[in-house]
Amino acid sequence: MADFNTHLGTASVVSMLSATILYGANTIGPHEVIFYFCLGTFSGTLPDIDSDTSTALKNFFNFLGVLMAFLVLFTRMGRLSILEMMIIWAAVFSIVRYGIFQVFTWYTIHRGLFHSIPAALAFGLTVGIICDQFFHMSPMKSWISSFFVFVGYLSHLILDEIYSIEFSSARIKWTFGSACKLLSIDSWHYYIYLYLLVGVLFYIAPDAGPFFKQFTDGTFMAAMLENFYPDNGWFQAFLK
Repeated sequence: MADFNTHLGTASVVSMLSATILYGANTIGPHEVIFYFCLGTFSGTLPDIDSDTSTALKNFFNFLGVLMAFLVLFTRMGRLSILEMMIIWAAVFSIVRYGIFQVFTWYTIHRGLFHSIPAALAFGLTVGIICDQFFHMSPMKSWISSFFVFVGYLSHLILDEIYSIEFSSARIKWTFGSACKLLSIDSWHYYIYLYLLVGVLFYIAPDAGPFFKQFTDGTFMAAMLENFYPDNGWFQAFLK
């Protein structure tokens, strides 16, 4: 399978291309490109959080601890002293980073539920809901955030499958099919819960209409084609 740096590099390229296309199609603004790029790049490491020794797992729980600590503080902002905020921040971070982290490593196995397409959907929808509920982003921006998380996550799964094929000897490793999957027969009951979770998350997610409408009514494609080729010669922005 690919290592951490390869996954990170691949996700960054995929996120860069996606952000460039969406910006060129007037779907996102120039100040949003970096945010979505970083979101997609980080998401490219998420599937490996089910590996107890992976860098992705430690980075994820560090980030999750910081995020949860700030989210708890935001709900009480203006009613706490500086010392109280520092104590609560440290307590929430420690519980997530060390307590929940330990429980998580006990109950997860590598290339299990997290190496699957429904897991990618669940992570994407969760981030979209957080953007909508806690950061008060518009439904469109929240769904774009979900899209970048899903794309970055999916890039990891596809890359793992590619690395399961030895092209030089035309041999397929035993790990093939264990990353980018919709279901595992051995743990099918867990996948039922995962699909139920995806359904619940989609139900409470912000309105997806504006996001999908741009792709179904031809708006996105028309804008992308309009800006795909230069109108007045190549690289004129650098020549004027």
